Amino acid sequence: GRAITDYVIETSADGENWSTFGDGVSTATSAKVTGLAGKTRYAVRIAAVSDVGTGAWLTTTATTK
Repeated sequence: GRAITDYVIETSADGENWSTFGDGVSTATSAKVTGLAGKTRYAVRIAAVSDVGTGAWLTTTATTK
C-alpha cells in the first residue's frame, strides 16, 4: 500500500509499439485518450506509479469509432 502519485497510460495498434498518452501527472481514475486513429483496434495499458516505481500493467483492448 504505497500512495499512488500518477498513472501511466499507453496505447498500441499492433501490440508491440507503445505510445505514452501525455496526460501529465495525475491521480485521476479516468482519462479521455485523444489523438487515436478512427476505426482502429488498440491495446491500452495502464500502470500505477508510486514512490517505489511503476506497478504491473493492466491491459485491455478497445476499438475507436
